[in-house]
Amino acid sequence: MITKEITEIFTHLGTELGKEFARIKGTPVEEAVSLAIDRVDQVADRPSYPYGTYRLGSIKRMPTKSSFHLDEDIVVGGEIDSEKFKRTEKKRASAFISFSILHEKSLATAIALADFAMEYFDSEEGMAFCESKGITPTLISDAVEDRTVVFDNARYDYKAGFDLNFSFYRTKESEIPLMQPPNSDSIQIQDEET
Repeated sequence: MITKEITEIFTHLGTELGKEFARIKGTPVEEAVSLAIDRVDQVADRPSYPYGTYRLGSIKRMPTKSSFHLDEDIVVGGEIDSEKFKRTEKKRASAFISFSILHEKSLATAIALADFAMEYFDSEEGMAFCESKGITPTLISDAVEDRTVVFDNARYDYKAGFDLNFSFYRTKESEIPLMQPPNSDSIQIQDEET
């Protein structure tokens, strides 16, 4: 499933956000530590602030009529298999992602880091990294939103984020037998009676 690739993208983004956080604090980028970015429904322990979360919402499949097939010869030991070929079916799909940065003391820092992440997904570097994982990011939000949470004890989780779609192809491979032409021994000719 696509969740492995999504995790790899957010791990890479965490490294980039760590560098940006170092710049914001005025510390050397070489000493930057990656920001933890965890899937909301899989966080066991709260990481140290600031950190990111993402929620994988719905996965939408496009209609079958938008799919396509790619047929290839099967090569075994340098020889083309004369009895079957490989068919790869690709169907377009997209996943809704809601991304947020949390900070315990500064909404401004959460917004700055979320804005950096938003810019990353819209940059050539970010798109190239995502596409190397078979995913094309598309921003839904046109601005970073304040998603701050207030708890009963008047404690705040300063939170800022945005939404995006990840488009990708679901692939399915199968081996298809080739149709063999009939040989002359298997053809029977019958005379018509008149």
